[in-house]
Amino acid sequence: MSLQFIIKTIIAQRDNVYSSFPTMVEHAGDVYIYYRQGHKDSYQCHGLNGRVRCLRVNKAALLKHFAEANDSPVLLAGDDLCVFDGDQECPGAKKNQERPLRQCGSHPAAVKNQERSLRPCGSHPGAANNNELDAIVSGLQGDLFTLCSRVYVRDRSAATYISFANTPVFDGRREVVVEGVAWLVFYGKAFRWGTGYVFPAYGVLEGRDQKTMPLVLYTGDLVSWTLLSYVQGDGIILNENSIVYYDGRYVMFIRQDSAPYGIWYAVSGDLRSWSAPVRLIEGAHAPMAIVRDNRCFLSFRRLCRDGLSAVSVMSPFEGTKRDDMTVDIETYEGSPFDGGYTDPVFIDDHLFVVYYVGNTSGEPYIRLARCGCTSNKKCGCTSNKQIT
Repeated sequence: MSLQFIIKTIIAQRDNVYSSFPTMVEHAGDVYIYYRQGHKDSYQCHGLNGRVRCLRVNKAALLKHFAEANDSPVLLAGDDLCVFDGDQECPGAKKNQERPLRQCGSHPAAVKNQERSLRPCGSHPGAANNNELDAIVSGLQGDLFTLCSRVYVRDRSAATYISFANTPVFDGRREVVVEGVAWLVFYGKAFRWGTGYVFPAYGVLEGRDQKTMPLVLYTGDLVSWTLLSYVQGDGIILNENSIVYYDGRYVMFIRQDSAPYGIWYAVSGDLRSWSAPVRLIEGAHAPMAIVRDNRCFLSFRRLCRDGLSAVSVMSPFEGTKRDDMTVDIETYEGSPFDGGYTDPVFIDDHLFVVYYVGNTSGEPYIRLARCGCTSNKKCGCTSNKQIT
C-alpha cells in the first residue's frame, strides 16, 4: 500500500498537559472530535486529572483547513467543551447542553434510556480521585450515537460508563455492569447488529484468572447488557480489539499485551464463535479498523525501536509483506504509550485518521491526517489504484 497523508494539528502541545485518545464522528455537517485531556503525572501512565472533552468543527471549514498551506491548530478558544470530569461538574457541561444543535428525529430507545435514572458520573465509591481516561464516540445509526468513557486511578478507582444520545452531544451516563464479567473496558467502535448493538471491549471474566481477553458485548435496549462472546489467547495476553465486517465475515483485530507484542486477528460468521487468533504483525499496539468499499484499513501504534514509535495504517489483507502493506503517518520519540491511539474515519470519501502523538517531554497532542488525494484523482484509499 502506498498512501501519502496531509497532517494538521487539532489540539496543540501544551506544558504539563496530556491530550490523548481521540475519536471522531460526523453528523449534520459537523465533525465531533472527542478526546481525553489531563495533566502529566508520574503516578500512572497517561497522567491524572483527566477530563473528556469535545471539539465540534464545521465539516466544510475542516476540509478547507486541509486545503490551506498552514498548520495552525484547529482548536479555537471556546470551541472545545468539557463533557465529563469524574464526580465533578464540568464547567462547560451546561454550555454544551445549551449550544444550538441541528435537531434530528428522536430515537425511542435513546429517550427510554434518558428517562431511566442515570447514575451520576463519578458516583463510583472510589472516584474521589477524578481521572477520565477514555472517550470513544460511535454513530450507531442516523439518529443514535454513543460515547464510552471510563474513570480510572491505579489502585484506587475504576468504573466504565456508557452514554446514548440522538446527536453526538452527551450530558448523562450510566455505569456498565455485565453478568459474568468481573471488570471491563470498552475499546473499538460500536455498531448495529440485528435489532441491537455490539460493543467491542476487553476485561476479565468472573472466576477466571486475571488475564484479560477480548469481549463482545451486546445491548438491545441500551440499558441491559449481555456477554455475546469472548476470545481466548491460549497463553497469550490479548485485550484491546476492533471489529469490522469484511468480505462476508466479522474480523476482530486484537492487541497482544505481552512481549513481543503485536496485533492478531480472529474471524466469525455470527459474532458468537470465533476462530483461533492468528498473528498479523509483531511490534504493534492499539488496532482500530474500518471497512469501505470492501477494503479494510487498520490504524495502529507501531513499535519501531526503543524510544521511537509510529502512527501507522495498513491494508491487512492486501499485499504479501508487512512493509508492502504499512504506511507510517508520523513517528514520535519518547514513551510509546504517549501516542499511537487512532481512529480511522471516512469523510466525503477521504480517509482521515485522528490520533495523538508523543514526544520526549511526555506532553502528547492531537493530530488529524487525511489521505493525500487530489481533486482530479480518485483517492487511493477508496479504489485499488494507489497514490504514490
